[in-house]
Amino acid sequence: MRGGGAVFAQHPKAAAKPEGDGDYRQVDYRQFKDVEFHGDEITYVSLGDGTTSEGEFWEALNTASNRMLPVIFCVQDNGYAISVPVEVQTAGGSISRLVSGFPQLSF
Repeated sequence: MRGGGAVFAQHPKAAAKPEGDGDYRQVDYRQFKDVEFHGDEITYVSLGDGTTSEGEFWEALNTASNRMLPVIFCVQDNGYAISVPVEVQTAGGSISRLVSGFPQLSF
């Protein structure tokens, strides 16, 4: 993209929308129809350790690995997912250990 990247967010706080207004996912993506890509872009995904218990995380990781997509997944592991210790939320207690078997994945 010319002149820097664009930032997209689905989280209500990240999207600077009031929580609970119900329309933070209703983004009109047609405004980006004329965006030019040049092949050197990457996607940055920032998430917490609780998000790694969601199927969407594993689907995204699997797709990025299979298609060798330029994606950076930054997982903030503070030891708690929602309100439980990581040992209760994450099998084996280590997200790094769980994702280490994905081919074409570096961390």
